[in-house]
Amino acid sequence: MGDNIMFQLQLTMFLMLAVGFICAKRGLLNEKGRESITNVFISIMIPCSIVSSFYSSLTPKLLVRGAWMVAAYTGTLTFCWLAGKILYRPFETSKKQVLNYATMISNAQFMGFPIVEAVLGEEGLVLAALAMIPGNIFTWTIALAQFTKINGKDGIKNTLTHPCFLSVVIGVFLAALRIPLPASLTDGIQRFGDCVMPVSMLIIGATLSQVKLGDIFEWRLYYYSFIRLAGIPAVLYFAFTLLGLAPEVKNTIVLMAAMPAGTVTAMLAEKHGADASFASRLIFVSTLLSIFTLSIIYRLLM
Repeated sequence: MGDNIMFQLQLTMFLMLAVGFICAKRGLLNEKGRESITNVFISIMIPCSIVSSFYSSLTPKLLVRGAWMVAAYTGTLTFCWLAGKILYRPFETSKKQVLNYATMISNAQFMGFPIVEAVLGEEGLVLAALAMIPGNIFTWTIALAQFTKINGKDGIKNTLTHPCFLSVVIGVFLAALRIPLPASLTDGIQRFGDCVMPVSMLIIGATLSQVKLGDIFEWRLYYYSFIRLAGIPAVLYFAFTLLGLAPEVKNTIVLMAAMPAGTVTAMLAEKHGADASFASRLIFVSTLLSIFTLSIIYRLLM
């Protein structure tokens, strides 16, 4: 994929974001509507995309790389957790909670999955899906603990019952046993999976519409964005290059690490009494800046 195609992909994403933004501003996609679409997106579309990719692309060689992916992504999340403890130490608690969570949990599913698939193909998506095993564990344990006390059993239960985790299990099962599926079923699964990019951009665009432009001029937003979009990917790129990690695994992790703050950050901040306004602005600024930083990351990788 050349730079021109990458630019085309970013332009397409920006236009899809704009559609979501306009729909929300005109009242076509309110908060309740976004919540419903998000639930369908997480429960149906992403799992279908994962199962489809596993079914068509999973090989023993890729499965071995997947094991390295799980280990390396666990190390990545641990690094992000420790980095946050140091980098945001001087900030007030309500903002520190948001920053720590958003540094660990990026928008890897909503924005990362479609970009990884577009840039690295179905094999990249398989690796990204396997990374969600440690990703979901961190989401429901260490990351969630930034906002509230958690029960270990609940964290395990939420991980094991998460649609992405279940879709990975189903995908591996189908691919390993080479179970033949009816053409109409595989076609339906693939078509639902193909909806991931437009629907994710629609949701993100609608979320960004809630932020007033006059509220984004706060240095902490750009401090975080530099760390999330440039600092962490750069450190991971050079660290994994020195360690000799397979390029496919390294590139997938760096791309996922270059994603902006996850859209769920603002929802959790609102629910647990952290600074929800700051979280929304963090998502807005980091998402817009990522449109430019992803081009640099892409050139570094390719």
